[in-house]
Amino acid sequence: MSAHELNLDGHRTELAVRAVDLKKILEAGGDAAKMERSLRLLRQVEYALWRLERGRYGECLKCEGKVERQVLDASPWAIFCGDCQGAVDILQAAAKARRSTVRRAA
Repeated sequence: MSAHELNLDGHRTELAVRAVDLKKILEAGGDAAKMERSLRLLRQVEYALWRLERGRYGECLKCEGKVERQVLDASPWAIFCGDCQGAVDILQAAAKARRSTVRRAA
């Protein structure tokens, strides 16, 4: 994607601010579930910043197509295009259902 198609400076700024905010949450400590979510999102944000630096931002990791602008506007750390994210969501839902079934059986 070209710089004309995406607001790279805007995304870079938003990602950097989000990283600082997440680091503050992690430093403050607290609820384990919130800490885990914050750490996971921080890793995604830092990876997006890394991809920006290397000119790979906006490229789907799975199909190497373009991540749609509206996806990146909503979640600047997105790494999959809409179609590939849909496939990932289906796989994650199936895995969650299997884990739930195993827990109930135990």
